[in-house]
Amino acid sequence: MLSLGTCRLCQAGPLGLRRCGVCRRVVVLCDECDAAWPTSETSGRPTYATKDDMPCPCCRGSLLGKGSHWASRDELAAIDWPIDHDALEEGSDREPSAHD
Repeated sequence: MLSLGTCRLCQAGPLGLRRCGVCRRVVVLCDECDAAWPTSETSGRPTYATKDDMPCPCCRGSLLGKGSHWASRDELAAIDWPIDHDALEEGSDREPSAHD
């Protein structure tokens, strides 16, 4: 998982870059508190996982569903976000899960 840094909300989780299997957009997802943002701008209000799912903040499709995965460097290079790609941190490739 590539990370932008640490979540400002929980101050613990890495902000991973996840690609939605439905809309194919890359979103920011906290690997700890499951807050999600539609762009690299994380100062706005996030969406959160529900008990049964983790909805994409762009299309409401499942970030846990078929085709969803942590974004690769190649996928990130194809989007126009103001991020320093060389500064992205490598993290765990563990797949997220909805809250039990």
